[in-house]
Amino acid sequence: MQDLTLALRTRLHYQKDDATGWLLLGRIALANRDVTTATDAMEKAYRLTPNDADVKLGYAQALMMSQDEMDNNRARGLLTSLIQEEYVDLRVFSLLAFDAFEREDFPGAIRYWSIMQKMIGPEDSRYEMLSRSIESAKARMGEPIVEGKSIAVTISLDPEVRVPQDAALIVSVHPADGSPMPVAAARYPLGSFPRTVVLDDNNSMMEGRKLSSLDGLIVRVRIDSDGNVATRDGDWFGESQPAKLGDTVEVSINQQY
Repeated sequence: MQDLTLALRTRLHYQKDDATGWLLLGRIALANRDVTTATDAMEKAYRLTPNDADVKLGYAQALMMSQDEMDNNRARGLLTSLIQEEYVDLRVFSLLAFDAFEREDFPGAIRYWSIMQKMIGPEDSRYEMLSRSIESAKARMGEPIVEGKSIAVTISLDPEVRVPQDAALIVSVHPADGSPMPVAAARYPLGSFPRTVVLDDNNSMMEGRKLSSLDGLIVRVRIDSDGNVATRDGDWFGESQPAKLGDTVEVSINQQY
């Protein structure tokens, strides 16, 4: 490891614009708990490739190890931006959960760990570990919390559907009676399918009425082709069966307005 680090440092001395090299050096430093080297290397990689998700995640990891609250805040900002990406690495939620737990934001930690469970499913060996983490956070809270405050939506696209690549995905949650006014909604890049997104109270749309207040719900997913949420003619969409909070619902986009 020392030889590799020395070789990398030598190479980067002559090739200062090698973002991949800085990222690798930062990862080695993270493994060695060398916070100063990790932060410096990741910062250089980030300046060279600020939109690279792996670099953002690595830089956030390094900043999270700092004792400086400003560094920690910047890490949270990077992680929050990564949540908005088409694909979210499981480690993003893991870092956010750990950070929330350390700050004694136990509901936040539980929410992130619960999202991770939905992403990996109960058959994954890490599922039980996450359950123990959630139980630990509940115990630290000293009071019970109500389960099932989010809804996971697995979205598929019918093979015959053709949409512009610059289109967007609008996911909305409605009362089970089919009311057209959504209680919660979120907008995502179109991305690839199938994919799973998770909505919770942070996506609530109505003052005084949160997603968690719904006894039953349906989920509608629409491909917005022109950037105008009021325009629907020709847009493809799909709708779930009635469900309840805590469920994982499936929506196939196979109908057209």
